[in-house]
Amino acid sequence: MKKLIYTLIATGIIVSCKSLDKQNAHIDKEISVKKLRKDVDYVERKLFNLHPDADWYISKEKLHKKFDSLKETIVKPMKPNDFYFKISPIVAEVRQGHMAITPLLKSYSNDQKKKYKKSKHPLNGLEYIYEDDRLILVKNKSEIEATQKLQVGSEILSINGITPKELYAKYRSTYTSDGFNETFTMPYFARRANNFYSNEVGFVDSLSIEI
Repeated sequence: MKKLIYTLIATGIIVSCKSLDKQNAHIDKEISVKKLRKDVDYVERKLFNLHPDADWYISKEKLHKKFDSLKETIVKPMKPNDFYFKISPIVAEVRQGHMAITPLLKSYSNDQKKKYKKSKHPLNGLEYIYEDDRLILVKNKSEIEATQKLQVGSEILSINGITPKELYAKYRSTYTSDGFNETFTMPYFARRANNFYSNEVGFVDSLSIEI
């Protein structure tokens, strides 16, 4: 679970197919309560030790209490990305928009990356604005024939049955703006909507888009 922690420096490693299989299997494997609570302690310790201004918008005492309360709610094993929805709102309480936790995604071997190098996700190239619970297409730079037909100005009602309002409600607490500024939250959601939908439906070669 420590892979969920935001990284300050990106490092590249070469891994074998066997280790990739192990890593991908980890996404669907439940983690024990004991280990999850240790992960909470790890995040809390790193946040206070490495972040220079963790208490600008929330007191240290209140933030510590939130971590303690989180540990009390962990009473059964969880998969990594279920834990993500538990821990990321606590980190967001620091209210500094440059910092976030991201969910785990499956990794691919060099051969797989080479094989699918020219492949495009169906949502690639689509850009939106999000206002009044409505996701509106404002740019379409898709390289896929089917999604090229979506007209700018179209409202995305759902993707694979998931409405933008449902998606926003699910992910809103996982990120923050700087301080108590709310003007950042909906534009950020619009920019990340494709990523959030990908988290929900996976990397697929077709989608059902209702407009």
